[in-house]
Amino acid sequence: MNNASEQFAITTNATNEALPSIAGTLLSGIERMSALNFTMARGLVGDGSAAWRRLLTWERNGDLMDRGAAVQSSLERAIGYSSGVYGVLSETGADCFKETERFATELSRGIAGQLDELSKHAPPGTEAAVAAMNSIFVATTSAYESVTRSGKQAAESVHANISAAAQAGLHAAGAAVKATENGGSTEA
Repeated sequence: MNNASEQFAITTNATNEALPSIAGTLLSGIERMSALNFTMARGLVGDGSAAWRRLLTWERNGDLMDRGAAVQSSLERAIGYSSGVYGVLSETGADCFKETERFATELSRGIAGQLDELSKHAPPGTEAAVAAMNSIFVATTSAYESVTRSGKQAAESVHANISAAAQAGLHAAGAAVKATENGGSTEA
């Protein structure tokens, strides 16, 4: 078997390994999302049942403060669920990205090897065409690395912003409940 055939086989093998791995990662993410959804549904049923019991037995003004705590608990649960969804999605995306990046590296190696082989065995007079192909490959690889780096930075920024927003939401919910308990005062 010649070197070009070997390089093609390596590239094909990388593809055959990457696709099932990415599919497995996606299925694992779906499984974790399902578990999160079932846990949330089970909690909502329990909370809804408890809320109806409290509503049916509402007798005194002190119960109003209990409802404020229940609202805060519900908000915390919703923010926790949203954080859980975001966590599953971001981890699954990161895992898929790692697999894709590994695949792209293998593919890049295969193409580089094929271009190297082509440059060694190119007919006389085609040096300029081979050099142009090498230049295009290097530019494409550089652009891919730049986009990848920018994507990672954007993902980190989004993660930080979502975490900050979740914390601000919890703080605002706590302040609202305290204001209700203090008779409408907004001082926390």
